[in-house]
Amino acid sequence: MARAMYKLAVETSKLSHVIAYSHGVDEEALKKLQAKCTDEVKRINGAVTFEDAYRFQNEQIMLDNWRNKRAVL
Repeated sequence: MARAMYKLAVETSKLSHVIAYSHGVDEEALKKLQAKCTDEVKRINGAVTFEDAYRFQNEQIMLDNWRNKRAVL
């Protein structure tokens, strides 16, 4: 079990580095993400799914687009 967790940690680290490199996330956004993820994991007892994250991110994109359009008007 420990070996499997180690391998999973290595894979997670690789993904984190690729994502951080390819998406210039600033410090403030990173702090907000840390708080959001901490709250989410506590609330759902650690069972985060890709589908839930996908839905959340798409809702955020739609809200951001809506806000940007209103700001232009």
